[in-house]
Amino acid sequence: MDNIGNNNLEKKYNKQVDGQKLLLDIFRLLENIEFESPVKIKTVLKYICTYSEFDRAHIALFSEDDKEFVYADEWLKTGVKLNGFMIEHHNKYSLEHLIDELRKKDYLLLNNIQSSQGYSWIDKELLTSNGIQYFLLLPLKYNNKLIGLMDFYSLKDITDINEDNILLFRAIAHILSNALIRRNMVNALKESENYYRTIFDSTGTAKVIIEKDNIISKANAECESIFGMSKEELIGKKWTDYFNNKNVEHIENRSKTILTSTKYITKYRNQLGKVLTLIINANQIPETESTIITLYDVSELYRVKRALQTISACNMAMIHATNEIELIQTVCDKIIDVGGYHMTWVGYVANDEMRTIYPVAYAGHEGGYLKDINIQVNHPVLGNGPFGRAAKTRKAVIIKSFAEDETFAPWRERAMNIGGRSMIAFPLFIGNEEPFGVLGIGSNQEDVFDDEEVSVLAEMTSDLTYGIMSLRARAERDKNAKQLECNLNKMHTLLNQTVASLSNVVEMRDPYTAGHQRKVAQVSTAIAKELGISDDEAEGIFIAATIHDIGKVKIPSEILNKPGKLTYLEFEIIKGHSQAGYDIVKDTNYPWPIADYILQHHEKIDGSGYPQGLKGEDIILGARIITVADVVEAMAHHRPYRPALGLDKALEEITQNRGIKYDSDVVDACLRVFSNEGFTFED
Repeated sequence: MDNIGNNNLEKKYNKQVDGQKLLLDIFRLLENIEFESPVKIKTVLKYICTYSEFDRAHIALFSEDDKEFVYADEWLKTGVKLNGFMIEHHNKYSLEHLIDELRKKDYLLLNNIQSSQGYSWIDKELLTSNGIQYFLLLPLKYNNKLIGLMDFYSLKDITDINEDNILLFRAIAHILSNALIRRNMVNALKESENYYRTIFDSTGTAKVIIEKDNIISKANAECESIFGMSKEELIGKKWTDYFNNKNVEHIENRSKTILTSTKYITKYRNQLGKVLTLIINANQIPETESTIITLYDVSELYRVKRALQTISACNMAMIHATNEIELIQTVCDKIIDVGGYHMTWVGYVANDEMRTIYPVAYAGHEGGYLKDINIQVNHPVLGNGPFGRAAKTRKAVIIKSFAEDETFAPWRERAMNIGGRSMIAFPLFIGNEEPFGVLGIGSNQEDVFDDEEVSVLAEMTSDLTYGIMSLRARAERDKNAKQLECNLNKMHTLLNQTVASLSNVVEMRDPYTAGHQRKVAQVSTAIAKELGISDDEAEGIFIAATIHDIGKVKIPSEILNKPGKLTYLEFEIIKGHSQAGYDIVKDTNYPWPIADYILQHHEKIDGSGYPQGLKGEDIILGARIITVADVVEAMAHHRPYRPALGLDKALEEITQNRGIKYDSDVVDACLRVFSNEGFTFED
């Protein structure tokens, strides 16, 4: 995954963490709202706006007949001015339509006010005149009854609001609805003689009163959903009969601590076998030995939170994964370790006739479940389970109960033997392609996967698929890169062999200068590196220097090997070797200007060279380097027409003509090569 993909995943993870913190802060803020100031509502609105960069938030409650607003509050960002309220200023007709819409939908969203279709009951002109670009409306419900609304406005386009954010806001709306109901009940009943009794029976939360001996003396109707039994059945029973070490999680010294003010979170298996996550708040009633206990069922919240934490952990795993199987195994581990699920495994679909699904990774309470497991997508029975159907339909498949679902019969016994009770299977696929695998997540409870949790887990599966495809693409790129490197190495070897062969052709015709081109190439390469020229360009200079005299193949041997002084005509023939060399290699597709290097290697910067009489920087740098190397090597070694003059004479020559015949920088680099670097010719 590239840096942009990594940054996107990190941003997404941080946003999810901030959302979880926001939800926890609001829950804590509103927990005891019936005993505190209404200012908390404004604080909640501020928290949400700060998190999502809204400019205004508003909350309102409807009257019993849904004809008017009976309570409203708002938070407005400092410096933002709006021309009057928004939703609450709509007429009776608009309000009726608004209420009808909110009863049918979980939320209403307008992210382009002018072009939005429908919603005729919304005063779009009022929104537009205030510069509103983004409008989000959420219903407030209590016991499935619409009690009000919460709406948000933004003066700018908010691009990062997504389904995860909407899910978060809906959870907040649920918490806020319950808090407002509790507060309104308090306000309405504070002066009533039945205040405490009414609060106890009508808060919407499960409450019990226990006495000193742990006997439950009172329970309200909401207790039934917690305990799985009626309040009448609870009264007279001991509290410790339900909350003891037989439950999912043991609470130490419960019988002692319950009579004092305390609060804790626990898992609890009720009389129907359903496991709940509860927040238990116990407070001793003043001047009595009785304790009132409030039980909050936060199972759904924790399931969604668990799913969000799982997707965050899995996305981080994708950032660091180096291969496909490692990624899949890590994701399986995170689903168990972070998500707290019972078991998970990933199966890949084979390319055989029956499209057999075989395990590639698992985590959790496997217990031999996957040993010799038989799932065949194209089989009428073995392909009708969750994995087979997910692979065929490209849709998530939920098995609510292993015991009752007949499609799961072939695997029922082995699954239930390891404690499994339900599961969900997600297909792994890209675009319109057939699924290449399936991810399964199992639970030790029946019917526990709700829509919101499934939605979050589906997103995690989509991210996993993307991660797998990215790793496959990376592996393919690495494979191609290695093959390309291998091919380039072969081509490079072939090129060097070809160049060496061409150099040998010249030496065969001019044995007195055998090794001259090779030695010029050595010096040229050393000078190029001293000048800071790249390795790639230096290689081109090396190749050109190795065959810089290739044109001499067209010079008669008697002239090349003449021991005495050449005549004018003979020298003119010799001078033609630069052009001849150019003509030989000009049509060869080198990645460097080899032909130009060869053509210009006898040019001098004062224009006294040949064949074109070029001056200064009109001579290509590689040719200027080869010129100096050629002079040094030729003077330092024996020639048919003279003995070797020695290296000192050669260096003296280029020094005296520095800036005249030879490039100053090239000369200086050559001198450093021989003096500082200790360069010597290799035979």
